[in-house]
Amino acid sequence: MLSMLLTAALIATPQAKSPHPTNTVCPACGGPVSAKSPVMVVKGHPYHFCCEECGEMVQKNPDKYLDKEGRPKREPHP
Repeated sequence: MLSMLLTAALIATPQAKSPHPTNTVCPACGGPVSAKSPVMVVKGHPYHFCCEECGEMVQKNPDKYLDKEGRPKREPHP
């Protein structure tokens, strides 16, 4: 019985966002990014950017560049 309750609790718990950026394109301009690209936090989530200026643009107007779930709008979605 306890294992069923624990399983239910795990299923009901929202998945934590990755503490590391997972985007493959710059949210602002759509250019490629890598693990060495600049990282900035927007709305509590880290993103790679092709340059500091793009990161600043997204920080100023995140809804223009990120969808409701926080995914970059320019990122290809499966």
